[in-house]
Amino acid sequence: SSGINAEYGDDEQMINDILQSQFLSLKRELGFVDQDELEDSGEVHLLIEEIKQELLIEQAHLDLGSAFFDELANAQFEDNVICPICQKNNLFARDRRIVCCCGIELFGQYNLSLSQISEALAVATDLHSNSCKLIPLFSIEADENSSILSMQCNFCRFMYRIP
Repeated sequence: SSGINAEYGDDEQMINDILQSQFLSLKRELGFVDQDELEDSGEVHLLIEEIKQELLIEQAHLDLGSAFFDELANAQFEDNVICPICQKNNLFARDRRIVCCCGIELFGQYNLSLSQISEALAVATDLHSNSCKLIPLFSIEADENSSILSMQCNFCRFMYRIP
């Protein structure tokens, strides 16, 4: 990815080039011969801009996810553990529970420490990243007596429960 970015200079230029290439291929497939006829269409330019914006948003989302996992890896060496749900705040221990300002609570029979949560997140992240490069999702499964943090990837179907 860094080689591609170095070649293009920035993500928006790369997206423009890819869209232009795909657009030209589509024109050929659909049999448009008169380039002016298609290029003058405001709808086509609007569609290209809409797709470009969606791709830029997706790239920003991937960048945020990547930054979260970088922070998570660094948190192993500190007492800070970034919340995997909101990806903004630190988790902290309170009344035999692990909580975050975003509202999540991990509680139950396990009484895990922050360092154990950090280690489990690192193990889950390493296991997943060995076979898939997409960003997994985190969720909390809770009932009256306990809650479990789980990490899952909808693409590769990886799932890991953090007790």
